[in-house]
Amino acid sequence: MKAILTAFPQNSARVTLLKSGNLTPRLRDGQRVMICDVPRQLENVPAGEIPETGQWLARDEALEPFFADCRVINAAGGPEGLNRWVSRISDCQCAGAEDDHVRNLTTAQTQDGGAVRLCHACDNAHYMKGYRALSDIITRNRAEWIVDYVRMSLRLEKNHQVTLPEMFCWAVLHGVTNAMPV
Repeated sequence: MKAILTAFPQNSARVTLLKSGNLTPRLRDGQRVMICDVPRQLENVPAGEIPETGQWLARDEALEPFFADCRVINAAGGPEGLNRWVSRISDCQCAGAEDDHVRNLTTAQTQDGGAVRLCHACDNAHYMKGYRALSDIITRNRAEWIVDYVRMSLRLEKNHQVTLPEMFCWAVLHGVTNAMPV
């Protein structure tokens, strides 16, 4: 569990109270917790449990040019690597009523090297349009894949949130530092 809690330091008693709200039943006596500063990407998130939403760096708009750079994509395994990563997604990524989706899934590749996981019905609906309506999902897939590749390359745990210094370290190791935004 990861959560953002509100701290109430009692300086004279050298004690800090943490308001955990509805998470209190999930905590037990003597349980140890790790405390760290809230990352910049989560500054505006309300207190409470943090949902698992992938890598935070993948949502950083300042890094979008880095994730779109062909040298970075090739360093992370190229379009084939992205295609394999997207192929592991178990559901159709197209928004819509659950009843409209079929069970058979395909990984659709775009002309610019992006990829998206779709059921056959959604693939048929978007194929002739060049998947333009799904460009945000395709961009997010590419960013998530690169950050996940960085995490694996640096041999970090599966639930580890990759930091900007770690991303830079990977860029140095793969000779793509000039693609990093200034």
